[in-house]
Amino acid sequence: MVLATDIDVKGTDGLWRPMTVLTALSMKPEDRKTRSFRCRDCKGHVRLHSPSKAGRMQAHAEHASRWAGCPRSDCYDDHGLRPHPTPAL
Repeated sequence: MVLATDIDVKGTDGLWRPMTVLTALSMKPEDRKTRSFRCRDCKGHVRLHSPSKAGRMQAHAEHASRWAGCPRSDCYDDHGLRPHPTPAL
């Protein structure tokens, strides 16, 4: 599994833009609540996770619903990248 440290963020203008998870986490909480975040590869919804306090885990994104068709997923099936069945549009 490859940790997703970069994501797409939907701007207030409706356009998707690339952003690092750390940058997204540094947004004001009220701004984060109004944005959508998706995987750059399969376009599925993701949740953001801060770095661990012990420093063993870096900031990363995790699919909101597991998807075997994405190399960034913890359940990737090695059958190639496939679009998420419920993409963030």
